[in-house]
Amino acid sequence: MVLLIFFIGISTSFILHGDETLHGGIVVHATNGYNIEKVKGIKRIFFYLLSNDEKTTIRDKKLTGTVEFILNNGAKEKHNLVLSKDEQALKFIFKEKKKIKAYIVHIQYKKKIITTKFN
Repeated sequence: MVLLIFFIGISTSFILHGDETLHGGIVVHATNGYNIEKVKGIKRIFFYLLSNDEKTTIRDKKLTGTVEFILNNGAKEKHNLVLSKDEQALKFIFKEKKKIKAYIVHIQYKKKIITTKFN
């Protein structure tokens, strides 16, 4: 039993912190057979919808989404995401610095809601 947990931990750790992601971010498994990659900059954060095998970025003019920030003080803020000009990512631009504990991301694609959480 302990051995099984050890191997599962290695597998999950590699997926969350792998160096060979498509856009250099952190990839987390999401619902409905997709993955979401988070790439954080100084004032912007990008969320890329990826195929199940993590090899393809889903591009679509109709991608929409929201992000819910769970702040260190326990407060929650929900914001709409904006589609980037190249239609590869949904983005959020920070107007002020926030101390974020976790992100809950919802992306709508082909009438499906794809959801994941980044800690």
